[in-house]
Amino acid sequence: AKMRAYIDHAICALPFEPEVYRRLDGPAATYVGHPLLTEPALQAFLQSPLKSRPADPPTLLLLPGSRRGEIDRLLGDFGRTFQRLAERRPGLRGVLPTLPRHRARIERAVADWSQRPEVVTGETAKWAAFAKADAALAASGTVSLELALAGIPMALAYKLDPVAYRFRYLVTAWTAALPNFITGHPLVPEHFHEFVRPEHLARRIERLLTDTPERAAQIAGFAEIRQAMAIDRPPGQAAAEIVAELIESNRRER
Repeated sequence: AKMRAYIDHAICALPFEPEVYRRLDGPAATYVGHPLLTEPALQAFLQSPLKSRPADPPTLLLLPGSRRGEIDRLLGDFGRTFQRLAERRPGLRGVLPTLPRHRARIERAVADWSQRPEVVTGETAKWAAFAKADAALAASGTVSLELALAGIPMALAYKLDPVAYRFRYLVTAWTAALPNFITGHPLVPEHFHEFVRPEHLARRIERLLTDTPERAAQIAGFAEIRQAMAIDRPPGQAAAEIVAELIESNRRER
């Protein structure tokens, strides 16, 4: 409510946000759409039906994060999970998209894995990997929304750095996953710190790599997310119209 004194209108990138503003007696708010919705590569996914059945053998996306600390804390567990999955699902293929600046570091790390994923860089290679993927193991973050919109079932994992971990009690949100916030229920499983256990993750993801109720539930949830986030014009245009209207309204009042 304190925002109303200095905010005329909130421009929202996520569909659940306007209701939060209303419920908490905040300023007027409008959902205009997330910038991801204008990503050219993602348009191909949004215009195609969700892929309900996995390939045989399937392909797993490994997404340990975009920052060095995230990668260092998660890559080892992701590797052990992938190795365990490969033992359970012979023929499993893995693809690990990353930023160019991390490629050499990651390639050195995966060189010791008994089962090695293909490491790729660049936006074109990333979206090509998304197109082939049947499921993903990802660091919790914006990529979870990319995966949901692309229709790729996922399990999320995260480990805070030692300093942030000491203040984890300050986090009061019921989830850290954007797909969960949008659907309003724990659609996507999350694993933090001591719960990032390769044996558990492997079994969780195996259920997503096969035609199971768990996979079907996520696919159905992703359809809800697509519907909730649908827009009829680019977010930037919608936001600009709101700003222009406020400027004109203030001009008339003067």
